[in-house]
Amino acid sequence: MLAKATPGQAERALADLAASGADVRLVLTARDLARELASGWQESLKFGARRTLRDFLDRAREGRSAFMRSFDPTRVLTTWGSGLPRERIHVVTAPPPGRAEDLLWVRFLDALDVDPAWVPREAARVNASVGVPEAQVLRRLNGRLGARAHRGGDLSPLVDGLVVAHALAPRRSAAITVGPDDLPWVAERSGEWVAWLRQRGVTVHGDLDDLLPEAPEGDWTDPDAPRPRQVAAAALDVVEVLLSEVHDRPASLGERLRRAFTRARG
Repeated sequence: MLAKATPGQAERALADLAASGADVRLVLTARDLARELASGWQESLKFGARRTLRDFLDRAREGRSAFMRSFDPTRVLTTWGSGLPRERIHVVTAPPPGRAEDLLWVRFLDALDVDPAWVPREAARVNASVGVPEAQVLRRLNGRLGARAHRGGDLSPLVDGLVVAHALAPRRSAAITVGPDDLPWVAERSGEWVAWLRQRGVTVHGDLDDLLPEAPEGDWTDPDAPRPRQVAAAALDVVEVLLSEVHDRPASLGERLRRAFTRARG
């Protein structure tokens, strides 16, 4: 949310913090753009979006995407860090897949100068991911539900907290990735960002090369064109979970919404 701020909003926030005598430092977490785009699309589907991945990527490439403005480190750091010395600007890079699960957390704690032993508790929740056919179930469901599935809509907690968490995320399907036609421009944009960060001289926790995307291994599955049978199977899993919820918890719709909202918010 803070990354979306305008220069004027950031300037006012920083001025208020400085007036309080706070030691102001800027910490930006970032991961490679290919994974960020794939994740951003599916996250938008969890909260009511209906765009295809093709449309999502085209808007990002052409600069018509609020998502890209929020995740462009050159824009965010210019907005928030223009009045800060470079030693007070920190970038925490998300490691590539296959590294230790807690490495990003350890890097973030390093930016805060906090000993990991001080916060040893394991995370109780994870951000649920969905695969290719599951994403299409969500996209089509959003088309049916309309505004009720949008963030803040009355059915949004059920979609995210029940349909996604209990029916779609547990399935094992092809992962959502950026395809070969888009990887060249994604890699070029990423290289420009990394070069800018090196020149800016920010304090890096991790490795800036972590922000350079790699082509996914194996054959690519187009998230906009999954096999119909796979989509149907995912949809049936949703029906099964919803029927079980109604059967096992015979409560009013309002009560079920309240419980689902509580689960979704942890």
